[in-house]
Amino acid sequence: MERGLPWIEAEGLKPDPAQATEVLRDLLSDLRASAMSNLPVLDRVLDAVRTEKISGAAFLKALLDRDGATVDSMAERVGVPTQILHFIGVFFARPFLAAAHKGFDPSSVGAEEAGALCPVCGQEPALAVLMVDDGRRRLWCRCCGAAWTVRRLRCLSCGNEDSASLGYFSLEGEIGRRVDYCEKCRRYIKTIDLRAGGGVQDRLPGDMDDLTSGDLDDAAVREGFIPLMGEEVSAEWRRTGMGSERERGGLS
Repeated sequence: MERGLPWIEAEGLKPDPAQATEVLRDLLSDLRASAMSNLPVLDRVLDAVRTEKISGAAFLKALLDRDGATVDSMAERVGVPTQILHFIGVFFARPFLAAAHKGFDPSSVGAEEAGALCPVCGQEPALAVLMVDDGRRRLWCRCCGAAWTVRRLRCLSCGNEDSASLGYFSLEGEIGRRVDYCEKCRRYIKTIDLRAGGGVQDRLPGDMDDLTSGDLDDAAVREGFIPLMGEEVSAEWRRTGMGSERERGGLS
């Protein structure tokens, strides 16, 4: 941590193969039970796992190694959209990454020292949240589920601290959801402001905040801003929802 490295190196993790397959099967069964669309695709993936056309261990290794080409190859082999398998992969790898950092509290890293990259796995955050009690800014990692506090008035991409070029906007009718952006580097991050609407309880953002806020991404991209996580990653995530925003309400 003193050298600025993440707490874990995901590539070095060696999960138990049998456990990986069990977790993947359970995840797919849960997704299938809650999804209101894409059932044929989920059935195809689940059947591929059951018949070992997709190895849970090999799939997990590719995810931890950040080997997107192997995940793409698996998807093509069983005839499902590559983005769907990447979407599933986020939830599949997360419990293993979470177990790997058990005992380490990301919030122990001071806000002055913390950077934009996740102190646990080294990935970019998907969301920010402004807490109710003191307005502090916390970031949430989609990959491992960790959250950590950072300085509020600083661009997460370029480090710009000029308040005149740091701004935010929200959409009409949106309460507590906005886009924070930097005019200097043109990067943005979606932010949940818990103080809006008379917020009375701090909480961390999560998958539902992420999955149902694609309208903010679309608006930010139209304004010429680039997602903090990178344009390709963000665009793929927006395409991979298991249905419309209303349909996604079944995913938790």
